[in-house]
Amino acid sequence: MIFLLCQAWSRINEGIIMTHYVDGKTGRGPYRRVNTQNPDILMISFDMVPREFYLPHAGDLAPRTPNLDTLKAEGLFFSNAYAVSPLCSPSRASLFTGRYPYIVANGERAHDGQQEHIREGDTIYPEYLKAAGYRTRHFGKCHVGAAKFLDAFGENDSPWDRWSPPWYDDDGYRDYLRARGVRDFQFTREIRGTAPSGEGAGNFLGGWACAGERPFPKDGTYPAYITTKALSALDIRRDDRRPFYYQIDFFEPHQPFFIPSGYEEREAELRAGCVLPKSWEAAVGGQHTPQPLVYDRYRRYWGMGDRKTAEDYLVANVLQYEILDEQIGRIMEHLKASGGYDSTMIILTADHGEMNCRDALVDKGAYLNPRVLQVPLYLKLPEPGLHGTVIDRLTSLMDISPTILAAAGIEAQTRFDGKSLLEPGTGGRQLLAEVFSHVVPNPASCLIREQAGETTLYTVNFADSVDEFYRQSPGGIWDEANQIGSDDGGQEEILKQMLAVFEADERWVSYAAFLRLIHADKLGGAADQQKFVSAG
Repeated sequence: MIFLLCQAWSRINEGIIMTHYVDGKTGRGPYRRVNTQNPDILMISFDMVPREFYLPHAGDLAPRTPNLDTLKAEGLFFSNAYAVSPLCSPSRASLFTGRYPYIVANGERAHDGQQEHIREGDTIYPEYLKAAGYRTRHFGKCHVGAAKFLDAFGENDSPWDRWSPPWYDDDGYRDYLRARGVRDFQFTREIRGTAPSGEGAGNFLGGWACAGERPFPKDGTYPAYITTKALSALDIRRDDRRPFYYQIDFFEPHQPFFIPSGYEEREAELRAGCVLPKSWEAAVGGQHTPQPLVYDRYRRYWGMGDRKTAEDYLVANVLQYEILDEQIGRIMEHLKASGGYDSTMIILTADHGEMNCRDALVDKGAYLNPRVLQVPLYLKLPEPGLHGTVIDRLTSLMDISPTILAAAGIEAQTRFDGKSLLEPGTGGRQLLAEVFSHVVPNPASCLIREQAGETTLYTVNFADSVDEFYRQSPGGIWDEANQIGSDDGGQEEILKQMLAVFEADERWVSYAAFLRLIHADKLGGAADQQKFVSAG
């Protein structure tokens, strides 16, 4: 009897299932094996992908992605998926934990005292997989704290925990280049914004590379190196009978871009069809719709008011994504050649979106525009069926953790704000997103709501008098311009829903009083916000 009690037996689905732990000594990460499914799993993430790269619209400069198109045709594609933050660290924290993060800024921009890394006591989903017998390996970016990745992937891992790519200080990459006859590299053509002063060059955004007097080889890029490492690890462990979980986190297509030789013809083709977005023209001409001040601050930071600079950025971004697609093709072909493609579950996504010259902005920032929150989300299941299915229900990066664990037959005894993508959607979902600081401090939160087949986004900028409201068209394309104050869309109702969410969850209650304060005319009612504790 004592033995049974200590082992925490419980009856589930008419069977007896024992509770296990990620760390058996401390009891951290309790979970149960609810079935014996053990599919091989491959998780791939990109960094900062603009919407038009996976949902192109008329007039967009879109990449050719034959391999991603194949992945889409052979699985599920979630066309209405979102990050809970426009920044790398908090967004990745939500992906790996399956819940809203307490991280609100990237480490390199965080104020002293702000949380930058996932806490030691938290458990990320690859740790459950490792504890359940999976062979876990990781390649590339981390940006949520290297220590937690060592817990999940072992001491063999070499995660880099920063936003910028380790072109110059990754010894393995430098050896990889030397093996290809490359001693060093330079940029023959750089992309630089204008400095905030309006005079001289500003931020370095990458460009076209060469190897001294020689062209820089296609197979010498950092994505090619990461892919080669991952494929080599698959080969080395081929005789290991354990199921694998492999995670590849590419930095690309995030700027600074690194375009090697061999793409000259494609570049010329893209330049011939490059048209700057109408919102770029409007913003440069000072004719944009009402926006919070944070947008102007970032326009000054990025300095994208020069037409040629903006065109260079658009073209280089497409080329960088096409380089990524080639690496996805290498991975898919390797799995097919080894006979493992059909039986492998593949998830591919991005940590957040990118403005890509809309509103004369690039990259992302401390604001909650749909373009910096929407992400691609591909899911290829290890069993046949549902090929080429596009699902437009509201989904989140938080859904990835419960999806992968459910596929592996693992029931984690923890709080998930996400839900498995394998469960049928019921509609009517709502998601929160928040941000605090990046280059510009701008505390903000938004509610993304799906109702009656329509998705809307309402942002409250807590340090600004201008809110934002955007609607999604039936074709899945968001408003480019802020629609705050328009008659349709039920904006006041959304504000009330946002308040209800804030007041119902202790994690968000800090926002509730402020929302009641700045929108008292719309929310109405008596409201003593002091939280005075009385004897009664």
